[in-house]
Amino acid sequence: MSGIYVPLKCGIKFSPPAVVILYEDTVKKKHRKYIMPLRNFRASSNVNFIAEDLKARHNKVLESIPLLTVEKMLRLLQENIKGVELDKALDLVNKEFSVCDDEDLNKLNAETIRRKKEIMDMTFNKNRVKPTDPNFVYDKRVDFSECEKKRESGWDTEDVDDDFWNVS
Repeated sequence: MSGIYVPLKCGIKFSPPAVVILYEDTVKKKHRKYIMPLRNFRASSNVNFIAEDLKARHNKVLESIPLLTVEKMLRLLQENIKGVELDKALDLVNKEFSVCDDEDLNKLNAETIRRKKEIMDMTFNKNRVKPTDPNFVYDKRVDFSECEKKRESGWDTEDVDDDFWNVS
């Protein structure tokens, strides 16, 4: 991180609504708590707008926390304001902020696709093994022919009845 504040934990407070960050001040070598109250936060509020505003106003603490994480916490607050139980709200928000294998992304609007791409990027970066990591293996080879689950896609069948491919 390029600042003197290293976030350790990120969370929310339901009453009154607030985003809470536990961070380490690297200069003073102390752990601190930073509370960002969400005044006028409603169940109908634009989560993306509020998350971007929070990151802009509290950049020193939220600099290394992904915008998607802030949005996820705000969505959880919204569900709580609507009166949804915590377990159900967690399930709903986790489903909203994940990408399913069988989900057809072609049927989604531009904003949802942007969010899904951010989720995929965040997941990729979290799981990426860099050359400096101890688990890094150069030129790793994996045999996928013995995978248990094989899925037929239908588009790559060998039957070619199309006149386009039979042009001489």
